[in-house]
Amino acid sequence: MDRVKTGIAQLDQMLSGGFVSGDAVLVAGGAGTGKTTLGLQYLVNGANQFGENGIFVTFEQMPNQLYRDAKNFGWDLKRLEQENKLKIFCTSPELLLESHGTKHFLDEPIRQVKPRRIVIDSLSNLAMYIEEKEVRKEAYRLLNYFKTKQMNSLCTWEAPGIIGQGVSLTDVGVSRVADCIILLRLVEIESQMHKALVVLKLRGSDHDKALREFEITSQGITVAQPFTGFESIITGVPRRVRSMPKTIDEAEANQIALEYVKKKESGAQAEIKSVERQDIWVLEVSWAMQTEKTKGTQYANVTISGTGEVRDYEKTRFQSGSVSQRIQSKLRSIFSRSKPGEKS
Repeated sequence: MDRVKTGIAQLDQMLSGGFVSGDAVLVAGGAGTGKTTLGLQYLVNGANQFGENGIFVTFEQMPNQLYRDAKNFGWDLKRLEQENKLKIFCTSPELLLESHGTKHFLDEPIRQVKPRRIVIDSLSNLAMYIEEKEVRKEAYRLLNYFKTKQMNSLCTWEAPGIIGQGVSLTDVGVSRVADCIILLRLVEIESQMHKALVVLKLRGSDHDKALREFEITSQGITVAQPFTGFESIITGVPRRVRSMPKTIDEAEANQIALEYVKKKESGAQAEIKSVERQDIWVLEVSWAMQTEKTKGTQYANVTISGTGEVRDYEKTRFQSGSVSQRIQSKLRSIFSRSKPGEKS
């Protein structure tokens, strides 16, 4: 499967190597989340690193403003234009929607530049010129036009919310016609604003599902590690995750259980808390073991909860196969040697 790299190393890793060639990409986010920066970086890296020319169509910024902002990241857009590697258009969405027979206003620039990449900033502006119910249809027509020209398109979309609990990409169904969706989100954590990025959709390919923090640096966008210690970040109202209990691994859990049973007579009960370990297998292990004389069958109450292999058993028959086979065999062996009134 051919990939189109963004040139942002961490983002390409999240995308399993980059966007799928020929896909239509939608980058959604509120104001100030870095949508335009990501679009420009995609084009500049394409021209400088991968030899792929590009076109940037904007409805919101004048070329001089783009040149100035790009220079802050070390990107010389004017040079790329002079070298015929990039073409920038500041136009109206109305012009993009117009069709004169079989001609499109981008036909000639495409012939001149021979682009492999195109960025539309922002596709949501189409709603200013056509009825809301027509936006999805026009977006579909436009994205298909780019595909017929063998261009990999990236369109930005102004998401309705900046922060808060409501998360909605579009109100007109445009997300359905996109092959890949990246959400940029502003979130407040402990009275500071952070930027979050997540790949919501990558049709026909696996991708990283983690919500990661990203920054806009002097070199452009850089993607960091996933957020840790918080949940519900995507809503814009994150909550700190409850402190993790001390942890042990499976081998230690087995050993603790064995030592306990060996020291106690049948019918004894106990609760065993875990010790701190880096190699986490479970968050908490609690054991309550006893024998019951019901038709000669012995039972064990075993509860194991946590991450990794999560198990939750209660009053499980040894013969049922629900409890780990290693734990079953060891406990059965011990109980067979321990009888009421006898020492282990």
